[in-house]
Amino acid sequence: MKSLFVFFCFLFTNTCWSQSNVSDVEITNLNHENLTLSEVISKDKNALISVGGTWCKPCLLQKPFVASLEKQYPQYLEVVFLFSRDTAKKVKTKFNVSEFSTDYFLVEESEIFQLAVVSYPTHILVNKEGQVIKHDVSLNDVGKFIK
Repeated sequence: MKSLFVFFCFLFTNTCWSQSNVSDVEITNLNHENLTLSEVISKDKNALISVGGTWCKPCLLQKPFVASLEKQYPQYLEVVFLFSRDTAKKVKTKFNVSEFSTDYFLVEESEIFQLAVVSYPTHILVNKEGQVIKHDVSLNDVGKFIK
């Protein structure tokens, strides 16, 4: 019972302390260069940040649908994939992308905590300024939040 209480306290605290702006979250591109999300999200569109891993089956199953949202709403949305507990080599191999990809990035556990990710996959919808529109947004609801 005590461990369940601790878990819910952690979940509540983590959710309440989560950032409303994700611009300063540090990420690494597949060429091992350190960046922040503000350097990769468009200044003209909203961004859907999909957090997952190559080891996560639900993440892999949802990835094609997540990617299709950018094609469905090209004037409103860009998609950025963040991979936790992964290597650049695994991501490049799994998705057949180069180290110069502008959509695939690695993220450290400390940044996962900063993003308040408690399960995988997590999809975070942010506006042009990096302000969170909806944390853990349902993929079916993305369209109604960006128009």
